[in-house]
Amino acid sequence: MTATILSLAARLFDAIEGLCGSNASQKRIAKFFLWTYLLALAAIECRMRGLLPESLARLTPANHFAAIQLAFTLILAMEILELILTIPNSFTQAMGKQLEILALIHLRNAFKELARLPDPISGPGDFAYICGTTAAGLCIFVALGIYCRMADRQKYESICERLPRYIACKKLLALLLLVFFAMAAGRELWEDVGGRRDMHFFETIYTALIFSDITVVLLAQQFMPSFHAVFRNSGFVMGTLLMRLSFSTEHPWDIAVSLFATAYVLALTFAVRRFPPSLVHNVSADEDDKRGP
Repeated sequence: MTATILSLAARLFDAIEGLCGSNASQKRIAKFFLWTYLLALAAIECRMRGLLPESLARLTPANHFAAIQLAFTLILAMEILELILTIPNSFTQAMGKQLEILALIHLRNAFKELARLPDPISGPGDFAYICGTTAAGLCIFVALGIYCRMADRQKYESICERLPRYIACKKLLALLLLVFFAMAAGRELWEDVGGRRDMHFFETIYTALIFSDITVVLLAQQFMPSFHAVFRNSGFVMGTLLMRLSFSTEHPWDIAVSLFATAYVLALTFAVRRFPPSLVHNVSADEDDKRGP
């Protein structure tokens, strides 16, 4: 029974991944984002000129920068969708995708602050916040490049990570997250249409990712019980947790926590590469030999 469920989940996930990852789908999504952005600009302009009905005017922002925020929100949502699709792959790839999302979130926060400025810009704003969060996004982008270079040199992947049953279990988990993602996005849209814009979609998704990462760690324990693998996987989960905490932290501590989380992931990746499983295993084996009769 379990094998049948895993097999069906794997086939369904592969179909969804192939559909979302194809070049044709990527082009259609890009066109959808572009037209959504242009339509949002047009709707905002119509509201500012009093051309929208009252029912639509209540739902339409009165600042052109809100269209940019909407565009980045859609891009971020797509990045999170791609992150969920990388769950069956290694922890290393998933963490790289999370760093990409973290950098984009800081840029989106800068555009959110721009949306609070007068349109056209004619007055003071919180430019310190805009400069700080933009600089944080750039720092995370540079750190991502370093991380990818270290991860490429490391090429750490246990044979157990390629076991069909282990991958099928992670595909089932990814499918459950896709359902949760769709439900959270639908609820966010419903709340926004109802005029209640206090939802925290990305914070909710990242919280779910923390629990999914812990599930993967416990699942991997069955296939990779070594200390080195458990420490690496658990460390990456802690990196995800720190990123999630940065979302609910007041400025400027949100930037500090984000940069610390990024530095922590870099340090963990360097340590795992510098001290491979063979070295840690040899030390543990030597200690066991000393305790022997």
